[in-house]
Amino acid sequence: MGEPFTGDGLPSVPIAVVASSDPILVLGAELALDIVQELEGQSSREHAVALLDRHGEVLGADPRGHVDRLLERGLVRSVLGTVASITYERQGMVVQGAVAPVGETGWTVVVLEPADVALEGPRRIRRLLLVVVGAAMVLAVLLALVLARTVTDPIARLRDHALALADGRLGITTEVARSDEVGELARAFNHLSMRLRENQDEIRQQREAIESFNQDLQREVEAATAHLREAQEQLVRSGQLAAVAQIGAGLAHELNNPLTAVLGLAQILRARTGDPALAEDLKALEQEALRCREVVDALLKLADDQPATQDSHADLRAILEDVVTAVRPTFARRGVGLSTGAYDAVDVRIGHGPAAQALVQLMSGLAAGLPSGARLAVGTEVVDGLAIVRLVPSAPVELASD
Repeated sequence: MGEPFTGDGLPSVPIAVVASSDPILVLGAELALDIVQELEGQSSREHAVALLDRHGEVLGADPRGHVDRLLERGLVRSVLGTVASITYERQGMVVQGAVAPVGETGWTVVVLEPADVALEGPRRIRRLLLVVVGAAMVLAVLLALVLARTVTDPIARLRDHALALADGRLGITTEVARSDEVGELARAFNHLSMRLRENQDEIRQQREAIESFNQDLQREVEAATAHLREAQEQLVRSGQLAAVAQIGAGLAHELNNPLTAVLGLAQILRARTGDPALAEDLKALEQEALRCREVVDALLKLADDQPATQDSHADLRAILEDVVTAVRPTFARRGVGLSTGAYDAVDVRIGHGPAAQALVQLMSGLAAGLPSGARLAVGTEVVDGLAIVRLVPSAPVELASD
């Protein structure tokens, strides 16, 4: 097959057939390409169809210039003999096209069309779709406006009443004369509002009753707690004093027998001796033994564990004398003086033992906190029927760190 050429106005292709004979014979023929005219007839200003040879040249004429207006030869030559889609810009417009080979001829069919023309169909569909959507939206708005008076207005009233109910306006109701779902919702809301008000009234009454009961119970608990605290403190003090007193009582019992022997022996020796100086020393020994016996007796009285009752009575002067006798050695060891006076004979409603134990503990604590050389004055007085024991230190009392 030879190269196409233009003869009498129609493109033609020469064909030569060689026969295998002797001598060699060659048959020549010319094939007119009538299809090119059909392709030219399909071309217009909006699109072009052409048949290109293997060099990218158009087979046939292009009298109206449609192919030449759209064809970018350099780009199309790069895709000859392939199946491809192409897009490029020519003379200020975007052109879209497709190419495909024609069998074994080496020719290529190309179809070209401006992008505006190719996209006109989708654009038309989009415009139509926008019109339809716009009309549907307008119709929906109109329908919503119509339904607002029949549906949304009752719902809005229910919403406002629900907000009022949430703010505490229990019992509020709404009137919706309808038998559909909105009417059922309104009746359910009214029932709920009334039930909430009834429940609130019941809760208020129960709360008032509970508050009254709690106040009465609180007063009773406070009174019982105060009484229990007082009893507990008294029990702790009594336990502490009882422990100290029991220790003192044990020591007093242990010392009582030796003191009795010492006192008796001193009296016998003083009666038998004829030496005045020795007799005087034995007399001093006897006096000191008597003082020790007084301290022992005071400790035994402090250990009196008989519980005080409402009818218990004791002599305050006797209590103070026993206490002073018991704590005087402690004060002497610490270098603290103890000043006492004439105590009034006052009958007090208290047990001798508990009162003495409390005073011993208090005065011992003062002795421990006073510096050496200080003094503690002990006195009594009666004011408005109350017996008062005054303990006046001559120096500040330092409290123990523990």
